Amino acid sequence: MATILNTRSEQHHLWKKRYSSPDTVTIADLVQYKQYDKAIPLRSQAITGMQAGGYRSPFRGRGMEFIEARPYQPGDDIRHLDWRITARLGKPHSKIFQEERERAVLLYIDLTSTMFFATRCAFKSVVAAHTAAAVAWNACRVGDRVGGLLALGDTSSEIRPQKGKRGLLHFLHRIHEAPAWKERHRPPNRLMAQELLRLRRVAKPGGLILIFSDMRAFDSETELEVGQLSRHNDVILCHIFDIFEQSLPKQGKLPITNGRQTMHVQTGNSRFRKQYEQQFFLRQQYLQTLSLKNGLHYLPLPTHEDPIETLRHGFIRRPMQKRGTNP
Repeated sequence: MATILNTRSEQHHLWKKRYSSPDTVTIADLVQYKQYDKAIPLRSQAITGMQAGGYRSPFRGRGMEFIEARPYQPGDDIRHLDWRITARLGKPHSKIFQEERERAVLLYIDLTSTMFFATRCAFKSVVAAHTAAAVAWNACRVGDRVGGLLALGDTSSEIRPQKGKRGLLHFLHRIHEAPAWKERHRPPNRLMAQELLRLRRVAKPGGLILIFSDMRAFDSETELEVGQLSRHNDVILCHIFDIFEQSLPKQGKLPITNGRQTMHVQTGNSRFRKQYEQQFFLRQQYLQTLSLKNGLHYLPLPTHEDPIETLRHGFIRRPMQKRGTNP
């Protein structure tokens, strides 16, 4: 079901103009976030990927940055002998460097039926696409490979991570061209656990994975897959929700439409509103507990707030964690 209600004039902040439409996205909508490609601090935590790039790796070997000198060992490249220390100590020493690594940033974007809902600004699906585009531009700027998966309900669309602007634009076009924007009858998210399993097979150790969803499809299987993903990757749960999903107004009869039919929900009953709010609170508490348990970062993204600022503050608060390659 989808609802767009009239908003009060004081709520029309400048950032809301980024949404050209409340119920779909254009390629221009997604490209505009290039101007914010320095807004989100995509910090590296412990990068363990094997391709050369812009992040320091715990692996040692030939690389970009000198770390230390140690006694020469058989097999060391003689081009990396530290002649100054060798002369001073009278024993051969080799220079040790820390290699740089790039990482893959994988974005899971939920475009299933429950994401096409809003009472403020834009559908949750539109907010998901916009915030994913913002992260993608920031990742591209620092040399990360960008890819991910579009959840479409009964099917999904996988986008292999690619580096550079060309790969990024391919990713944005795939979001824009997703059939969910034009479908009238969108299926619910029935495949989240299987989709995260697919994402885990694509992800290499040391990646950054962001899940943009209202988390309505989270179940025990999904929880297991998220836990597996987080063992070797940094995972962020971007919980997208509308303010009316958090708490209902006291106005009484509330109209809700799916574009074809309209129904009314009575919200004047204080007991009903309290139970409704409790359900959201318990759901949010579950996601926060899950995040603490598995070393994830929980990031709430309400649709009525500026997504760039929410992301920026969320990444600033994100704790630094070290991840290894051992299970």
